[in-house]
Amino acid sequence: MAHTPLEDALLDAAVFSLSLLMGRNWPEYLEEARRVLKPYGYLFVAERASRWEEENLEGAVAEYGFDVIRSEQRGKFRYLRAVKGD
Repeated sequence: MAHTPLEDALLDAAVFSLSLLMGRNWPEYLEEARRVLKPYGYLFVAERASRWEEENLEGAVAEYGFDVIRSEQRGKFRYLRAVKGD
């Protein structure tokens, strides 16, 4: 997920479902999502909330150039919606 064969600014949306913390290089996943998303493309994240107890999901997403639109926890899961910033 860190190095896809997709062109820059190709996708309207990227989805990470239970995948960000599967690898230690999850920041590279966010960098890659930013690269392949069109301007104002959407990023959707669904992760187990317990995996983000020590990390700030919203802060991590914002650090990689996304504007968080909504973030909420429902049950054991954290859901985040963001848009690629300028």
